Amino acid sequence: MKGDAGAYANMFTTTPGEKQKIVVRDDSLVYGEANNWERSIGFVKAPLRERISPTVLLEFLPQFSTMNVESEAATLVSFMDVVSKYYDFEWQTMCGIPAVRLEGTAKDWELLRDGARLLARRFPPLAGYFNDLVPVLDALAAAAAGVPVRNSFWKSLYKFNEGSGGPYVGGWITAFFAYLKDGGLGVPQMRSEFNWERERVFGGLTTDMFPPHVSKVDFVWDYYGTELLMSFAGGILGIDLDDGFLRPRLGIAVVERGRE
Repeated sequence: MKGDAGAYANMFTTTPGEKQKIVVRDDSLVYGEANNWERSIGFVKAPLRERISPTVLLEFLPQFSTMNVESEAATLVSFMDVVSKYYDFEWQTMCGIPAVRLEGTAKDWELLRDGARLLARRFPPLAGYFNDLVPVLDALAAAAAGVPVRNSFWKSLYKFNEGSGGPYVGGWITAFFAYLKDGGLGVPQMRSEFNWERERVFGGLTTDMFPPHVSKVDFVWDYYGTELLMSFAGGILGIDLDDGFLRPRLGIAVVERGRE
């Protein structure tokens, strides 16, 4: 077939005489590492199905009972070679957030959203913060309840409207931060602006401007008559990788500061 590509073009492509590009995106691949290329090659099946009839695919890619991941990948590579007169193949690995997992129940997210609304009434100086945050919690509560949320919302989690580049953070994740690092003044500073939906071509908040989510409380431990100066620290102490998802690791630490 490769020797007489024109004669068989109608079987494999809708654009005889003009090559199409098939792009496969796999963000799990790391250059120089031992990647799961067999799994990645399997991703090419979806774009092939969009361009080649099911009958032809079934004839060239039969599913035998003895097939495994390796043999299926080898068969796909052979078929890609067959149709290489009609298609150019490209693999893409890029940054991004492929999926978001909402933990807890829909009731949990409603409770969080309703609590934010209550705090907005109790703390008027934080009105700008809550005006930015509550709509985000509305969307998350809706998603947790199974209500479809617009794609543009998910595409703006970290960068507004799928933006990229630089150390800048401009998505709705910023709505959760009321304060930024102290800038050498000793205490966190209230943000001067709350509007994550304001599009910025370049600039804005950077990754090094957000304070750690760790609280510290000093206490005295009266240990059999000896007073020990102690501290509790609690909050987000690290990050876990759980089934392909990053999630915050909450925990505490107990620190001895000395003795009186």
